[in-house]
Amino acid sequence: MGKRVEQIFRHPFCQQIVDDIRPALDILHRELEELERSGRLQFVETPQQPTYQPTGFSRFDRYVTSVFEYISRLEKSFRRLEHIRAYLAHFRILKQYKGAGVNLAEYVQYHYSNHAITLVGICDLALILTNNTFCLGFPPRQCRQEIITENYWVCKAKVDEVLKRLNSTVEPLREPRNLFVHRGFPRSSPRIIYLDMSENLGVGRPYKAEISRIIGKLKEEEEPVFGATIELLSGLHPVYKFWKGILSAREKRNG
Repeated sequence: MGKRVEQIFRHPFCQQIVDDIRPALDILHRELEELERSGRLQFVETPQQPTYQPTGFSRFDRYVTSVFEYISRLEKSFRRLEHIRAYLAHFRILKQYKGAGVNLAEYVQYHYSNHAITLVGICDLALILTNNTFCLGFPPRQCRQEIITENYWVCKAKVDEVLKRLNSTVEPLREPRNLFVHRGFPRSSPRIIYLDMSENLGVGRPYKAEISRIIGKLKEEEEPVFGATIELLSGLHPVYKFWKGILSAREKRNG
């Protein structure tokens, strides 16, 4: 676990949500076991909806689960960024791919492009996490920047300021991300072009230095995104505790 991922995991908000999710996971485990014993357990891929909604979940369980899901996805995104830099740092494994026609420049472009996709995706995840934590009720597709940041409650808690700052940090990456996802143009740079030319000429010595510079650039891009994410978690934590208290009180009254 890298330092950034560990810092997210150790954040008080994450620690609390991990503790709060345990009872819901116990319910889910029992229901899945029962469905499996009865032969009624089916796995269906549905992009917009979870594959299974436990019938035993209370309103509080559903709330905690919805928040946990997107905190977990944020943590996994930063873990993926660390993996991308590790893949680039150990590019010599390309020797295993020569038979498939994979060269160094293509290898770097692939991970370089996925780095942009992951960073931009963190902003989208942050909007959905904010929506779920505040109980705004928007479906994921409607969790756009202007909708979430202009919400009265989000502005009152000053979470909108963090979301806007997060958005501004990834804005330069949106175009290269879109070009790769929608038009098939991998993200490139003068350094990657240099690597491609060097490879074509059979000059291997500059590889290590150039890739080190690329990794340094990726770290620079991650830093403000990571900082804004930590601020977001700190801003959402009191909101979560507020809703946790309300939903827990309702359960006690209805129980």
